Amino acid sequence: MMKEEIKEKYADVLEVAEKFLEEWSAGHHGRMGRYIQKSWLHGQGMKWKKILKTITARGDIEKYSIKKIHRVGDCCVDVIFTAELKTLTGKSKMFGFMRMLQEDAMGRPNKKGSWGVNPHSLLRSDFKEG
Repeated sequence: MMKEEIKEKYADVLEVAEKFLEEWSAGHHGRMGRYIQKSWLHGQGMKWKKILKTITARGDIEKYSIKKIHRVGDCCVDVIFTAELKTLTGKSKMFGFMRMLQEDAMGRPNKKGSWGVNPHSLLRSDFKEG
């Protein structure tokens, strides 16, 4: 469990990260788009849902826990989490990594902007079968 002061300091980041993971858990890839970085969505064009499904194809999240948030810059944080995945062959544990950026418009980092997940950052996650 995260310390209360971290929850308060990163409340806006946690809200977006948790909603992204909850939509993944529910299999709602389209809804996950609400919590994705503006620049990433724009850069992928109409293929973004297909790319997102490929990135998250390892399995469906059954439960997750956000472990740590590391500030990289004024408008960038790394979210470290664990998740239990239901896979085609059973279960897998994910040691997740999500980079999140705060933008007010496509390609414009701004502390007054909204947070969004960069889905390609999930590719840095590790997995353990079983």
